[in-house]
Amino acid sequence: MSKILVCGLLNVESTVNVREFPVHYSPIEYPFNQVGQSVGGVGFNVAKALKTLGDEVDLLSFLGEDLPGKTIRLALQEEGISEKKVLPVLPSTPLSVVLYDYEGDRKIYCDLKDVQERNYPSKGIDFASFDVAVLTNANFSRTLLAKAKEKGCLIATDVQAISSVEDEYNADFMANADILFFSNACLEGREESFVLEVVQRFGTPLIGVGLGEKGALLYDQGSFSYFPVKKTREVVSTVGAGDALFSAFLHFYLKDKDSKKAMEKAVAFASYKVGEKGASEGFLKEEELLSLL
Repeated sequence: MSKILVCGLLNVESTVNVREFPVHYSPIEYPFNQVGQSVGGVGFNVAKALKTLGDEVDLLSFLGEDLPGKTIRLALQEEGISEKKVLPVLPSTPLSVVLYDYEGDRKIYCDLKDVQERNYPSKGIDFASFDVAVLTNANFSRTLLAKAKEKGCLIATDVQAISSVEDEYNADFMANADILFFSNACLEGREESFVLEVVQRFGTPLIGVGLGEKGALLYDQGSFSYFPVKKTREVVSTVGAGDALFSAFLHFYLKDKDSKKAMEKAVAFASYKVGEKGASEGFLKEEELLSLL
């Protein structure tokens, strides 16, 4: 079991199954059992996945004291994730709506409220006591990067869909990450060359790239490896697949320091996860995943 610090967004997520994209207009529809609601956000997704796999997790985030905020607190309690460092300072809790079709494609609307204007306070955080600090690319975790680096804490982050090493918003996260993940959504066909650009610019030793239905790409100290998806069940929605891949990789990599075995297991973990609607649903326990493999 690893001790992991997670800093990231929490929100209430509504999911809607649509027939196809683009969505055909009609004044009202009645998609019985096709509208869902759950707690999500990268912070919750990653924390819940790691907790389910058996890790000890400390979560840093912000909430409002409104109904969505209370819903999230209840979900944290149910998952056994401590609320002590989830600060109730927002006037409104972030919300998201996810449209997804029968092919697994999705369109996400994420209302961050004013959370991007916040900075999470580093006072009282003992970075040296954690095996890794997962500092997601929420703006409020940016100020924790320097403190974690100063204390010698391993830093992992996922900068999601990115297309350029000149990305100003994500530059701090890429520069400080010891383990960096991102999606190929804006990179298809140039994944390896982009990874080499990142390595040349930032010297990142370990990089994972989510390839969607094709699996994942791993870069470890100069070597590339591909990991195709082995189908575990039918795809319902791909929302949260990247968070699942990232979380499972961290769990298994911290356990035995074998990046290839960790990515192989992470791809299977994400493959099973996409059989559910919500971003924070469909996570396997470690023993369940190993049995599946």
